[in-house]
Amino acid sequence: MSEPSKPIKTQVREALGLLVFPLRESLGLRDEPRWGRDPLSTRSPMPNLTLYASDETEIGKDCRGRTKQFVVSFKFAFQEVRDPEGVRDNYVAALRTLVEQDIQLNGLVNIVDDEEVEFMSSTLTNPTHVLVVSYRVEYRHLLGDPFTKY
Repeated sequence: MSEPSKPIKTQVREALGLLVFPLRESLGLRDEPRWGRDPLSTRSPMPNLTLYASDETEIGKDCRGRTKQFVVSFKFAFQEVRDPEGVRDNYVAALRTLVEQDIQLNGLVNIVDDEEVEFMSSTLTNPTHVLVVSYRVEYRHLLGDPFTKY
């Protein structure tokens, strides 16, 4: 029995997860990139990378199907006391290099568009820095068939 088709959003999440996997080695991340539920959590070993996806919104439709979009956020958490801005810049550059080389994820989506970069620091007992890089993902699916792009 063959595996059932996956909704396009699930396919996008899987493609992005595989796309950023090489960052683990190149940036020395302690965990493999994973999908999370709590964007404020910093409990994993640092440095780490967690991915989050927002709910979809419909932004267009025609007689063949629907155009949807959602935001994917890549959250890096790390502890660095000497040059946190330098670490931030390296993480952003490495992520943009991977994501923006194929802004259509090999034809899966219409576009993966740069949304925003946020950087937050906590300097209480352990300096913890959180970098969130977000992309807007837009795709189309056939009317009544969320598994098929057009």
